[in-house]
Amino acid sequence: MNMNQDIKQCRDHCEQLANQIRGIANKTTDQRSREMLTLGAGHLEMCIHSCDQSLKMPNM
Repeated sequence: MNMNQDIKQCRDHCEQLANQIRGIANKTTDQRSREMLTLGAGHLEMCIHSCDQSLKMPNM
């Protein structure tokens, strides 16, 4: 597997996890837990953005 495929696979996995975390956050009734889960999903979104930026870079 080449590096771009590895990055795409990692990105997709992070996206799945972020969506799962958001789903859990939406179901919880505890406000603090919801905030922490949403914050965690936000950190994964930053990772996804970094992956997207890496994929836009020309291959060397």
